[in-house]
Amino acid sequence: MSDELKSIQSLFKEYIVRRRNGQCQVLIPLRELDSLCLKIEKLLLKENYLLTKKKQFTKDEIKLIRKMACLIKDLKRILVEIGF
Repeated sequence: MSDELKSIQSLFKEYIVRRRNGQCQVLIPLRELDSLCLKIEKLLLKENYLLTKKKQFTKDEIKLIRKMACLIKDLKRILVEIGF
């Protein structure tokens, strides 16, 4: 996995809450959503640029990039809906 993708995952590390059943949730305080969106977007833009340059990412890494892009859209929509 590329360093940029690891960086994206690390953004969520402090917000992950593990449950007894082995699953986990990501709990993000509302006041931090905007800055988190910006950080992810910046990393994704860099990753997308690298993707077009070297084209050496695995299918899983490409899926992760796309999922993160969708997450940004969802987070931005939520921010607008709650008037943040």
